[in-house]
Amino acid sequence: IGCNVPQVRADAAKRLYRVMTMAVEKGLLASAHGCYRGGLAVALAMTAMAGGHGVEVDLGKAPAEVKNNDRILYSESASRFVVTVSPRNQGLFEKVLQGNIFSHIGFVRDDGKFVVKGVESGTIIRQDIKELKKAWQSPFGV
Repeated sequence: IGCNVPQVRADAAKRLYRVMTMAVEKGLLASAHGCYRGGLAVALAMTAMAGGHGVEVDLGKAPAEVKNNDRILYSESASRFVVTVSPRNQGLFEKVLQGNIFSHIGFVRDDGKFVVKGVESGTIIRQDIKELKKAWQSPFGV
């Protein structure tokens, strides 16, 4: 079990980085965070804490080969990002990303709640982002 280190798909990664650069240059992104340390779960939490807003996502909508909550949340596969995009920029952003693997899996909430819906099991995480941030900072004496 385990020891399945994700392989970098260099051509796909290069194509994605080019279009992400284009999206940034066009001002289409409100935020972006890589899924390199702690996977999607940590990237979502960091994004929510940084923006001071909540987030709600549906793991069933995530582009994943294996539809398993743990794998989707914690996989540290290369060349993956969590981005937030204003609804007014969504269409153009999706047009720029055509030919790449991407999915609209959620939205920003105004109530400061971090909500994750599982692949098949309804809500699996519901937490206030202030509490998440407190737990994250406490080992550093903050």
